[in-house]
Amino acid sequence: MEFKRTVAVGAMVGALTAGGLAMTSTAWADDPGAYACTVGASVVSQSGSTLYGDGTRGPTCARSASVAAAMYKDLSWWPDSRIASASDTITNGSLRVVAACDGNNEYYMTMNSDAGGSAEGSHRTLC
Repeated sequence: MEFKRTVAVGAMVGALTAGGLAMTSTAWADDPGAYACTVGASVVSQSGSTLYGDGTRGPTCARSASVAAAMYKDLSWWPDSRIASASDTITNGSLRVVAACDGNNEYYMTMNSDAGGSAEGSHRTLC
């Protein structure tokens, strides 16, 4: 009896795994440029009292997608504060976000694409 139960559970796990792989493979096959289509977020830089950051998508994406880049102030023990953001529809390229310094703290960038993929840049203390 124990042997039958083990075989049945193994068969169910195998079927679920194969189904998940088949769904993923179909998504890959739909976009031949998906392997080289990545999303990135830069490290925030500072010039005077202005902060700059870039979100990127590419370099060889096959289709356009809606993207959103945002700059955050890292707050300990609180949800981080979004201090600036930008959005656009791009195929390959970058999206710049500009913000005023908001006190001496850690700042970071994020980038999200509706076609899949997201990135968070390194945190950097500025201002």
